[in-house]
Amino acid sequence: MYSGTVKRNTYFLAVNLAGQQILAFILIKVVADRLGDTGFGIYMFAAVMSYFVLLLNDLGLVTYITREVAKQRDRAGILFANGFALKLILLIFSLPFLGFYIYLLRSEPDKMWAVAAFGIFGLFSSLNQLCGAIYRGYERMEYEMAVTLFEKILITVFGMWFVLRGGGVASLCSAFAGASVVSFIINLSFVRFKFLHEWTRIQQGMMKRLLGAAITFGLFWIITNVHERIDVLMLERLTDDATVGWYTLAYKLILVAGFVPMILMNAAFPRISKVVHTDQEEVRRIYRLGMKYLMLIVLPMIVGVLLLADEICLFFGDDFGPSGVVLRLLIFASGVDFFSIFIAAFIMAWNQQKRLLWLQFAALCLNIIANFILIFYFQHRGAAMATLASRGLIFALCVFWMIRRLGLPDFRAVPFGIVSTGVMAIFLWGWQGPLLLRIGVAAMIYGTLLLLLGGIRPSELLMSKSEGFPHQ
Repeated sequence: MYSGTVKRNTYFLAVNLAGQQILAFILIKVVADRLGDTGFGIYMFAAVMSYFVLLLNDLGLVTYITREVAKQRDRAGILFANGFALKLILLIFSLPFLGFYIYLLRSEPDKMWAVAAFGIFGLFSSLNQLCGAIYRGYERMEYEMAVTLFEKILITVFGMWFVLRGGGVASLCSAFAGASVVSFIINLSFVRFKFLHEWTRIQQGMMKRLLGAAITFGLFWIITNVHERIDVLMLERLTDDATVGWYTLAYKLILVAGFVPMILMNAAFPRISKVVHTDQEEVRRIYRLGMKYLMLIVLPMIVGVLLLADEICLFFGDDFGPSGVVLRLLIFASGVDFFSIFIAAFIMAWNQQKRLLWLQFAALCLNIIANFILIFYFQHRGAAMATLASRGLIFALCVFWMIRRLGLPDFRAVPFGIVSTGVMAIFLWGWQGPLLLRIGVAAMIYGTLLLLLGGIRPSELLMSKSEGFPHQ
């Protein structure tokens, strides 16, 4: 009875994240083509800074509130009100951090204003995510889908308009700031009138308990995001903006692909949290089916990128030829990340986030040391090598822990995936047509063969609540 809800939310999240990534792809193409490697490097550096502002303004509140609302919806009002108040208080951490970086960049006006605009985007994104916690806790992801896609459309339309009219990086980044403010107003209205019909009084004791309970999640997400983005900050300090641009184009393309495990994680986490102590068979089925899907997605993704990496990067402009080798390295890091992100939902639902915290801390230390050494010798390629090494460590330990807890995943469909990928690879190697058309046709060939061979059943793709997750 539970699996239909997960499937329904998976589809809403799939539409949401797929739509976001399509819009992001369009914007990347225009920005990279018009601003070149140096301008793109500045843009991506400012975007990375927004993640740190967001994290300092959250400290794990969104993840904790999502879990608690999923368990006890009658407490949604008090959790939201006190979480909102805490986020306003947490400005004492995020604003000085943002101001310090703006001060350091005072001699580079374009970069300074870009960071300031993305800082505003990060702050309002934090508040938007709090509203998203209510949607997810109630398992009504269609609201999050609608508002987020509207925000991304605003960003894409106005960002392209600014760039095509000759605007610089700062004007582009202002589109992100403005759109986040609009989406916050819409989100707050939905939460107020559709979910929380009464505002709950803010309680100082409740805020303390909330922050204390959420802080482990917060430390985990801070360390995770530092681990994932420290390479960009180190490249910016140790090289130049063009090198940052070469690396971050490949990095951004990998992020576009990363929506797949986020769909599964965000859809499954509320449900796993609800049944983790009452229905272990349901937890095990979600785990096995999710791992099966990921294996069948990662295999053709890696092979396809290995064959097309240079063409993909040059599609965004002649400046980005050096990005090809980075993309080939990072696609392996992305592949192992697919599994690690999905597994994290189970570990957090089991309230074992301290395991993730120490694991991410170890990977962060490895990443920083490797970056210092490898960037010095190999620049953007060295940063990619360091990322692959640290992500590989996380993957190995996460999979080992899950196998001990829930057993082996279902590998029966993998041979069908290998055969389908082989045929797809022959097609990509043999036909030199337009890039986007080749990718689309190759995906159709892979998916069709996989269905014909029985690697995945049509019933697994249906939203029917009565079917649920098939037994393995």
